Amino acid sequence: REHIGFSDDDIKPGDVCLAKVEEGEEFCVSLFKVSNKMLNEIPEPDECYQIRKANDEDIERMEWLKRRREDAFRTCTQMASECGLEMKLVNVSIAPNGNKITFYYTADGRVDFRELVRELAGRFRTRIEMRQIGVRDEAQIVGGLGPCMSPICCTRFLRDFESISLQMAKVQGLNLIPAKISGLCGRLMCCLYFEYDVYKSILLDMPEIGSKVMYKDEEVIVRDVYPLMKMVMISKENMQTGEDNLIVPLDEIVFERREIKCLPGRIA
Repeated sequence: REHIGFSDDDIKPGDVCLAKVEEGEEFCVSLFKVSNKMLNEIPEPDECYQIRKANDEDIERMEWLKRRREDAFRTCTQMASECGLEMKLVNVSIAPNGNKITFYYTADGRVDFRELVRELAGRFRTRIEMRQIGVRDEAQIVGGLGPCMSPICCTRFLRDFESISLQMAKVQGLNLIPAKISGLCGRLMCCLYFEYDVYKSILLDMPEIGSKVMYKDEEVIVRDVYPLMKMVMISKENMQTGEDNLIVPLDEIVFERREIKCLPGRIA
């Protein structure tokens, strides 16, 4: 998670710091210094934290916490297997003050982990919390590359998951093959949401596929539309071979504007 805070220390980008949060001091890495101009442009943060630069003792503690998390991950994975629990451990976090270890996992259904919690509490002598997460949360934690060969959006800038529907893919005229519109999490890609409103706005000023329009005082039929280019493919109604299809600018045809719900999805 990201923090916006203030500090009396000389902190540079890349420095290891500690943010004073409710549970204690949380380790973080400085990204950049926030200028007064940026403060006026970004939304007001929920909280502003006191931040200090980590010293040598803090760095040693950070390394110890890292080793403890790795040990907790291995131990929980082994114990869950021994207990016969059908769950997948995704991540482990330790509270800054060390009084709680949280295990994040995915599972198809409800998991009775009471015995597992007792064994973990006995092993680590601290409070244990098991938190079930969804597949989108898992992808955000694990990370990876999307079809665009860039790190997936939820690991870079997405903080909240929007509701994504197949309608968004249809409106954008995308292939409806699941493998082409699904992300690493197996759900519809979050980026389908990004241009959805743009396509909806443009399509309101374009004819429906299959409708009749006027082009150079001649009635033709719309075979396809290209929203981002503001172009339309037309042909005479009795032409079915595609050889006489013509792509023309939107402003060269005359048609009755109506609300358009979506483009037909491309199947191949």
